[in-house]
Amino acid sequence: MLYTGDRLSDILSTTSSIAVIGKPFTGKTTSTKSLIKIIPEDKWIYYFDWDNKAIPIIVDAQNNCYSHRLKVFRYNRGGVGAIANSESTPRQANTFMEFINDYVALTQKVNPQTGDWKTDATEIPGVIVIDSMSSMSDHILEFVLSRLGHDLGAPKTDSRGDYGKQMSKVVETVRALKALPCHTVFIFHEVTIQNEITSLVQVLPAVTGQLRDTIAREFTVVVRAITKSAGGGKIEYLWHTKPVGQTACAGSTFLTPEQNALLPEFIPQDFAVLLGKK
Repeated sequence: MLYTGDRLSDILSTTSSIAVIGKPFTGKTTSTKSLIKIIPEDKWIYYFDWDNKAIPIIVDAQNNCYSHRLKVFRYNRGGVGAIANSESTPRQANTFMEFINDYVALTQKVNPQTGDWKTDATEIPGVIVIDSMSSMSDHILEFVLSRLGHDLGAPKTDSRGDYGKQMSKVVETVRALKALPCHTVFIFHEVTIQNEITSLVQVLPAVTGQLRDTIAREFTVVVRAITKSAGGGKIEYLWHTKPVGQTACAGSTFLTPEQNALLPEFIPQDFAVLLGKK
């Protein structure tokens, strides 16, 4: 689709990768309830829950009759009374290894010749959600250290090398998920960083080290979840789309700075609006 300079949907395809960053309680997880509006009726939402935050979308699916199209994989099983499903039983001691097994099961549904889903595959995802990639990256570090056979900072080890392997595995994981023939949504916590030399303050995805500055390049578009007062005690939940001010990573890596500047500064937290389905 050609970019016309007035909406994000002009640069998004049926296999777009979207990063959502934000502080707690800015609507990041709640916004995923709108995903059901942007996938075909024969497709599913695959929700990989690393923060134990999937309750809103599970309840919404129950209330709006799409539970049969929602598959939730819970890797953080803390909390009494959390809503569970068949994917909630631990299968591996290492949670990232458990995720790898779940990912491999998904790849079995893909035709290696065409790169599309197999015609006889069932429970095909129309969108995959990682909530959150920040928490998942911590589990990736545990996975890396378990393979190396030492703790972080152990004597005669190089913690910088350990973090380097973690960051490489994070990027590898993002690219592996993006390679699947469906939308992918990656939710990040945010972190505010001040450059020691320039004193420039930036809001970036909360991941390890220099990956904060580069991870945004992996996605079709990055938005930042924010809240604004709507008057009368009401709160408006919006996505900030423009790479301006502290939120330099918002926008799209597929557009020039001039084109990014033409994007609407704020849009509702609705994937149907983002993807031009509404």
